[in-house]
This record gives sequence, structure tokens and C-alpha cells, in this order.
Amino acid sequence: MQILHCADVSVPFVMPERVFRVSEVCERHGMRLGCRTLSTEKEGKELLDANLPCVAFYHMNTRGSVGLRSARVCVSGWEFNSPCRQIGDNEHLIALSDHSDFDGLIEYVRRSRPKRVVTDNYRVSHGVALAGEIRRRLGIPAVAMPRKCGL
Repeated sequence: MQILHCADVSVPFVMPERVFRVSEVCERHGMRLGCRTLSTEKEGKELLDANLPCVAFYHMNTRGSVGLRSARVCVSGWEFNSPCRQIGDNEHLIALSDHSDFDGLIEYVRRSRPKRVVTDNYRVSHGVALAGEIRRRLGIPAVAMPRKCGL
């Protein structure tokens, strides 16, 4: 939402209640998200039912029931083949990660000013390297969680 808002996308954003509540938390913490409405409110229903210009935010699992008559863009952190590809007549898939990169993690730790950091080393074993860089770059005590036994 913030990416679209900052790119001057000016149509309303429509979303289910769960997404709306999360967006409220994001706005309280400084994100700028633009005009948002619940899909269950009168305005949201009218936008979706009349196929009016809007951006609807739904989970990928609802692809079979939301916006079927509209041009649709699905965003996924699991798209590895191409940054953008067509997956249906009126539908494209955009690769967009839902987590931070290395520089973003370092910046998050810097801004958080923690007393100690424990990095996730469970899945891919980069936690040791990240903990080392946090110690080296930021001077903050950092350790990696141990790997699962037998891995």
C-alpha cells in the first residue's frame, strides 16, 4: 500500500477487515497508506460490485473469487522465475518479497537500539553471519540461535 501511495496511485484501497486492522497499525507507526476502506462497508462494496477503479488487497488464496472481471495483479514473495509474468487473461504476477534484505535488517536493528540481538539461524544458517555483522557494524551483542539437532 505504501509503495502504491508513494507512487501517486490515487484510487481507493479496498480490503477485508484483517488487512484493514493491520494497515491501521502500520499508519500509527508512520507508514503513509492513502485512502482505505473495508470491503464490507458501503463504499468498498460499491467499488467492487460496480468494478470501479480501486486496488483490492486480498490473500492469494482468494484469487478464484475476488475481482474476476477486473485486471488483477498478484504479488508474491515466492515468484522466482521473473519479476513480472502473465498468469491469466487479465492477471499478472509480480515478485515482491515480504521481508527485509540484509541492509534493511541492519537498519532495523540500528533504529531499534536493542541491548542484545538473537538471530534466526534455524532454516538457512545465515544467522551466524548476521549476528557477526551486527556486532561488527553496530557494536551490539548478538548471537545466532543454534541449528536444529541433526541438520
